[in-house]
Amino acid sequence: MHKITIKDFPELDLGDKRRNERFISIINNICAQPGSSIPKQNEDWYATKATYEFYKNKQVSIELIQKAISSYGESLIGEEEEIIIAHDFSEISYDLLKSTYLCLGSGIRNN
Repeated sequence: MHKITIKDFPELDLGDKRRNERFISIINNICAQPGSSIPKQNEDWYATKATYEFYKNKQVSIELIQKAISSYGESLIGEEEEIIIAHDFSEISYDLLKSTYLCLGSGIRNN
């Protein structure tokens, strides 16, 4: 897998070089372990804390990130006439389901 670098995001400008580098690190961590929690995606507590700090930083806006990601995507597409993008925003929630057992494997039914 190609490891994303700052060179892949020439339009990235989050106002600070360290923020830009943290964004690249976050992208690589997500790509390496998609669906994992932030602590599992990071190798140590420092990186985990830095990721949380990045997300709550008021100087990081979704618009700046979208601009950088769009520019990256356009560079990958190049001069292609047609592309197909598979995209899914589906969410599955099991919140309304009720367990028929008190605990897994107990064999005791709720009545």
